[in-house]
Amino acid sequence: MPLLRNRVLLRFIFKTSYMKPIVLLLLPLMVVAACNRKTALPADDSLQKELVISEQQYQATITNNYNISKAGILGDSLFITFGASGCSGGTWETSIIDADRVAESYPVQRYLKLRLVNNELCAAAFSKKISVNIRPLRVAGAHKVSFNLNGWSQPLLYQY
Repeated sequence: MPLLRNRVLLRFIFKTSYMKPIVLLLLPLMVVAACNRKTALPADDSLQKELVISEQQYQATITNNYNISKAGILGDSLFITFGASGCSGGTWETSIIDADRVAESYPVQRYLKLRLVNNELCAAAFSKKISVNIRPLRVAGAHKVSFNLNGWSQPLLYQY
């Protein structure tokens, strides 16, 4: 019976001329509001890259062979989308390098770089998304860390 009642109500709404534009405007908003706002972590393990904590490797990592187009934190993962030139991007080796130092501020800060090893000699441009588990970068006694990612204009706040 409720299904029949809903159909009758929808027919009435769509037959009433002044209601049609309102319903058509509100329908997408209701669909968006009904969606779960928590985004699940991707199940694709190929996104997951290595986290290296080393002052020497941080200093030695060059960052001029790519451009970061998007960066964000979801749960215990840092996601980075970047672009570079190459033949396919299939042979690129990537990792995230932490400087192994903590700036005592509020919130505490850590310094990160994306390391890209790109031996492809083609001029085509490709984009790739990677992630790294940042749980090892938690600081004892703090409940949030601000990451300064080299090549990204704003700090990334990690709350745990």
